[in-house]
Amino acid sequence: FAAGTEPPDAPTDAVALIYPTAAAAEFAVVRGDELLFSRPIPATALATEAAYLAEARRNLAVVNGQVPGGVTALYLAEADAPGGGWAGRLRESLSLPVRPYDPLAGSPAADAVPPQYRGAFAAAVGALRLRSLPGPLPINFVTPRQPKSEPNKNRSKFLAAALAACLLLAAGFAAGMWLDSQKAKELSDLEARKQATDDDLNQLAVNAKRGEAAEEFLRYQVRLHDELYDWTDLFPEIAKSRVTSIDFNATALPNKGERQRDEKAKEANPSYKPPVKPVGTATFTVQTSDRNVVDTFVKNLAGQRHYVGVTGQGGAITGGAAAAAGNQTFTVKAGIHSRKPDQYTRKLNVALPKPKPKAADFDDDGGGGGFPGFNALPGGATP
Repeated sequence: FAAGTEPPDAPTDAVALIYPTAAAAEFAVVRGDELLFSRPIPATALATEAAYLAEARRNLAVVNGQVPGGVTALYLAEADAPGGGWAGRLRESLSLPVRPYDPLAGSPAADAVPPQYRGAFAAAVGALRLRSLPGPLPINFVTPRQPKSEPNKNRSKFLAAALAACLLLAAGFAAGMWLDSQKAKELSDLEARKQATDDDLNQLAVNAKRGEAAEEFLRYQVRLHDELYDWTDLFPEIAKSRVTSIDFNATALPNKGERQRDEKAKEANPSYKPPVKPVGTATFTVQTSDRNVVDTFVKNLAGQRHYVGVTGQGGAITGGAAAAAGNQTFTVKAGIHSRKPDQYTRKLNVALPKPKPKAADFDDDGGGGGFPGFNALPGGATP
């Protein structure tokens, strides 16, 4: 390092150098006499302080990812002039030590060169230092190495070696042809396996679509026999009321446009779930003389979460015997959601009828052919 320049903390530390060149500047990283990294700095990066700082940070980030231990200090080839120069400004913005070094420090020529131009002599001073050391230069552009021609004393050996090389080349060519045929066979087998795998994947895709269609069918399935059981339990009174008819209208399955809309929504939001719609509507026709029976039936249906949109309408007087009994006709409608078999848990509670008295024994052996009282005549007389 130049006279008056603070050296690295340890001889094995990697340090970065920035020095001017004919084009603009050069960024280099060295460890002792070993060059680890070099990169030119464009002239546009030296136009402003912000650009200079950004270029220095970018180069340091690249080097710290490649050089073990990273860079411990940054040296700028410039005179330590009042005001700090670039070194003073970079020192305030970077987290590592920034030190100026004057390549002409301690030289009689230093006074003849203005401080702002001394950094341009860094490369020349470094080349002179290498020239002063013993041994050849790594690259000598003044006296490059010249080729030397010597007489060929081993022509026969070269011919034998050429013949052996030709034989080896022929053997290698034959071996290459054999290997090529083997690889072609392997490639053919792999292509056949790939085609079989593609066929399996296509079949799996078809099966998956069939499974989705089956699941969709099950989602819109209604188990009417289980529903009839539940409706029987939910109907409040059967002594003076009766359900004269039940109609069920199934809801149409989603069309292609609705399915595509749901698929796009699920791609945009994986947690998206299509809205659950009733799979059908049940319509009950009820005849009763008590309106409270219909209201209770509507309330019972609405209290179950798998029935939606429950309504009760009507009240018209019916004709015939129903009119004579004061019955009116009501219509109850309810939307039905699909349920799985294990979700039908209702138990029908019905009071069992009282047992009838046991019939008399007709074989009384008292005459009369087994008909009780046949022998008895008015007044207790007997025939």
